[in-house]
Amino acid sequence: MKHPPYHLRPNKAVDRYLFIELIRLIGARYPLKDYTYYSMGGPFLEDLRLIRSAFPEISLVSIERDRDTWNRQKFHMFARDIELVQKDFTNWVEEDYDPAGPDIHWLDYVGLEPQCFSDFQEVVRKVEEKSLIKVTFNGRCPKHVDLEDEEIIDNFKDIFGQFVPADLEADKLKQKESFAGVLEEMLVLAADEVREESNGFGSFHPIHSIRYEDGAPMVCICGIVVTDDEFELIQDCFEDWEFFSAENVAPHKIDVPELSLKERQRREPLLPLEDPS
Repeated sequence: MKHPPYHLRPNKAVDRYLFIELIRLIGARYPLKDYTYYSMGGPFLEDLRLIRSAFPEISLVSIERDRDTWNRQKFHMFARDIELVQKDFTNWVEEDYDPAGPDIHWLDYVGLEPQCFSDFQEVVRKVEEKSLIKVTFNGRCPKHVDLEDEEIIDNFKDIFGQFVPADLEADKLKQKESFAGVLEEMLVLAADEVREESNGFGSFHPIHSIRYEDGAPMVCICGIVVTDDEFELIQDCFEDWEFFSAENVAPHKIDVPELSLKERQRREPLLPLEDPS
């Protein structure tokens, strides 16, 4: 299975380091030793490597559907205690995922399909409070939605169904900037649907969202599952962080230049910041 060269994409690299900073901020309030990190790690396990370097107390798990990629992960595995699961993520989260405490999930998709939202819902349904969930989507409206068609909203709803906001405006599907906001609305709507079934469990609160392009537009949205009262308390952790994005705040745009190997080697030891604030 072919994969995008994530390890060579500068904006993706910034995305990872921002996630490290976010986890560090969360760690100021909750003990990170209680967390397990679940990832769609890709062949090189880049994000797991960063997590282990920054937070050696966090347990690591990668879920991979493709057997060839899974075998490459075994070759690139950098520690014996990493769990490499060879299974489709949808089946894994439905059949095998049984959290024993708060977790960190990165649902890192290259496309944009209704199943992305269904997977997210299943994670929200199962996680313990204080869990972090990050989702990455392709940030372009699907090609089979004709942006010039007068029935564009109906066409979009035919694909994404109950995940589409009732008040969605057609113009928001046509621009990458506004479409990123639509995806966040859809994610919150999907989480709220699960909340209505769960009788009082913590809600999914967005805390960080970005968009960038490394050949294709991507949108990343991260939130934490806590009660509304707890969310009010933990916002102090982020008040000085410039990349904090609450619900209904436009995602930050990440746009760094292509970097040479020498430039990247010089930059990486400086990231993430020791004091993100």
